[in-house]
Amino acid sequence: MPVKRVLNKVSARSRENTREVLTWFDQRVGTEVRGDVSQDTGFLFPCNNLFGREKENQKVIEWLTSSDTKEISVFSIVGVGGVGKTVLAQHLYEKIECFKTKMWVCVSHTFDEKAIAKKIVKSLLPDKESKIETVSEAQRALIDMLSTKKFFLVLDNVWNDRDRGKWEKLMAPLRYGGEGSKILLTTRMESVADMVAKVVGGPKMSLNLNGLGERESMLLFEKFAFIGDPKDHPKLQSIGNEIVMKLKGIPLAVKTIGGMLNNNLEDEVWTSVLNDEAVNPDKEADDIMQAIRLSYEHLPPELKPCFRYCSLFPPDHKFNKEQLVNMWISVGLIPEEKMRALKKIGLEFYRSSRSSNPFPSLETLELVHLIRLEEWTENARTEKSFPRLKRLVVLGCPNLKKLPSIPPSLKELELKSLEIITLPEFKHQNEGISTSHGPCFLSSLLIFGCSKLVSLSSGFFSYPEQLAFLEELTICNCTELVRLPSEGFRELIRLKSLIIQECRFFLLPMLMPKNLFPPSVQQVMLSSCQDLVASLPQLLCDLSLIYLLKLENCPNLISFPSENVLRCLTLLRVIELRKCQRLKSLGGLGAISSLKILVIETCPMLAQESPVDSIEESLSNRLSMALDKLDIDRAEYLFAVPLRNLHLTKSVEIRRFSSTTTFPEQWLQQNNASLHTLGLYGLDLVESFPDSLQSLMSLKVLVLHNAFQLVRLPDLPESLEILDIDGCSEELAGRLKDGGLDFDKVRDLNLAVSGVLTHPSI
Repeated sequence: MPVKRVLNKVSARSRENTREVLTWFDQRVGTEVRGDVSQDTGFLFPCNNLFGREKENQKVIEWLTSSDTKEISVFSIVGVGGVGKTVLAQHLYEKIECFKTKMWVCVSHTFDEKAIAKKIVKSLLPDKESKIETVSEAQRALIDMLSTKKFFLVLDNVWNDRDRGKWEKLMAPLRYGGEGSKILLTTRMESVADMVAKVVGGPKMSLNLNGLGERESMLLFEKFAFIGDPKDHPKLQSIGNEIVMKLKGIPLAVKTIGGMLNNNLEDEVWTSVLNDEAVNPDKEADDIMQAIRLSYEHLPPELKPCFRYCSLFPPDHKFNKEQLVNMWISVGLIPEEKMRALKKIGLEFYRSSRSSNPFPSLETLELVHLIRLEEWTENARTEKSFPRLKRLVVLGCPNLKKLPSIPPSLKELELKSLEIITLPEFKHQNEGISTSHGPCFLSSLLIFGCSKLVSLSSGFFSYPEQLAFLEELTICNCTELVRLPSEGFRELIRLKSLIIQECRFFLLPMLMPKNLFPPSVQQVMLSSCQDLVASLPQLLCDLSLIYLLKLENCPNLISFPSENVLRCLTLLRVIELRKCQRLKSLGGLGAISSLKILVIETCPMLAQESPVDSIEESLSNRLSMALDKLDIDRAEYLFAVPLRNLHLTKSVEIRRFSSTTTFPEQWLQQNNASLHTLGLYGLDLVESFPDSLQSLMSLKVLVLHNAFQLVRLPDLPESLEILDIDGCSEELAGRLKDGGLDFDKVRDLNLAVSGVLTHPSI
């Protein structure tokens, strides 16, 4: 059978199925309107004015800007559907400027802690989200991204008020954020605010959002209902006032009805809406959904099937515009002739826009996956293009060898997977390419996967005075890059974050400057940069503002810097050491009294130091360091100096236990007074725990992972509140059930058991 005939048959059948579904929808919409329709929301504020919410707005701003507590603070906006919770949150999200890290997540009905964590990760690092498969991986990713960072997170449209265990798993990694971090919730349910307050462990902070006042409701209605001055239509204004009175100050209903009437300024139409049951305050059904249904009924007939077609998709489905239009065409909802006419109009518009200064107001430009693009050069016309460009992304252009000079207005530049040999230069404000002009406004620069880039000595790095506003510099996977700028990065006077990864042949300048990094640097992350890490003491010299240091895959690092170097880093709060295979000593780590989070992973030589001989030795060499979080993948690290002398640690996670692992019973005892969270992972070979676990008098949270050989629980401390077992035998799970042999041990706990192995492994 010819292909065309097959396609015609498929299309015909698709249209028939669609007509059946839409007919069913027509029958349903006349009798039932769901009041629990969920929607995906974004962070962009939809309009310029916030009607009638000045007091509420100010109350939340005072909470956002307060610094009353060092712990993460949570605030809930509570109100009925359509009252404006999301709009208020969007306004705050856009206007508040005291948070550099901001995230927006629409939660909706299904509260899946892994999915929510993945959404948070995606909002910060889109490429990393797809690699997350488990809750633990999601939590680790959040800890990596948010440790010590002051962040603002909005969780919009939250419904879960029952499953505290899921809330605990979501909140656990968020607690590693910096002081002053805030989480804002929007919800219809007061019980959600109560649940969050219990999980956070502080007083409930919430705002009950009521309907708008009469004046504000009328102003909002007039904004959507009239194009010109409402006073030009006194009769309609009077009818509109009666309509607004019936809508009870619900902004969504006011905007929906007002927008529907905007296209029809006839008295009869407005009067029919006034008398419609959808705006009848005595109706028991959801007033918001009734108002939305009324706007649907006033859609043009040809648009109704397109709208109804979208109901075939699940809640929170994100539509791609082109794909959706093609679907409408394929099922016969839009004639192809109309689409061809629209495309023709678009082409004509494109041609007319190609003037001598074609993009006078463009602020964001992304060139993505242009495989055939080899050279983007300047000419007399393009020199004046993009005068207001702020963000430029060039991604996945594997044959692109040259970039034009970039406008001085640019603030963010991302160059990914290109074949450029040199970096571009800055364009002068008025003419062509600059030489030694004043600073430009570039604040964030990302260079990723440019395999032919050899040197940073050319391009805009030739004139570091032009980079006076650069705060974030990331260079990753530039495998042939060997030369730093001649003066290093020390002339980037505002640089705060420096990330260099997978640049294995990066060489230090021949004449090494005294300070390679400027004293303004606050975060340093180095991975697979052998020569750089070999000079670590010199790199850290005079970085008095640094608070985060990450080193990964550093085979030449044998010892961490000495006390003399580290003692000056009085603000350093986070250190992460990963895949440093030859690291034998932590050097003067104990001198960093400000350290709060320490992560050590895959550093096998550290595990070869002998265990502590006696608890008296540890007590005599106590450190003043009080870690909030110690995350290690081998218990043997606890026997290394100076970790063996810790006694004020609040939270410990041990990722792996081997058959020869000595349980760190003594170390746990010397941290007894402060330890409130203990996570033990990779317990595949552990059959029992020591009785001393019961004496950890401050322990509140205990996590056991893959404890398949554990047949019974040990006696637990009286202070314990949460027990999370992820992976255990069927026998142990049975003992924990009501009436089981270990049930009395967990009766009063918040218990979560998952990953039960029903058939023992052989």
